[in-house]
Amino acid sequence: MRSADWRTIGSLGIILGVLLVIGGLFAYFHTEQRLFFIVAPYREMAAHLVIIGVVLFVLGYVSNQRAEEEGKKEREDKTKEEFQKKEFKFCIHCGEKIPKESEFCPKCGKKQS
Repeated sequence: MRSADWRTIGSLGIILGVLLVIGGLFAYFHTEQRLFFIVAPYREMAAHLVIIGVVLFVLGYVSNQRAEEEGKKEREDKTKEEFQKKEFKFCIHCGEKIPKESEFCPKCGKKQS
């Protein structure tokens, strides 16, 4: 999968995890049934909601880390490809491999003429 896909999955996991933890804590600590009658039947499920929320949050975080690593790898691969496409020559003074359009050697600093 691409890094953008992992980032999307991770973000959704974090959002759902936070919502479930908040909902679970609210269902557990809320005792008055008049105001929020929707939450009252889920009181016995509060611990499960919190646990599932924490698991989703952790999975979301791990997915975001994976997306970051894959994005970094994609950038490195792109940089390597661009580097390999360039034409090179060798410094006439020190023999270092340098880009063909360079006027000065990055290693010894001498002019290429």
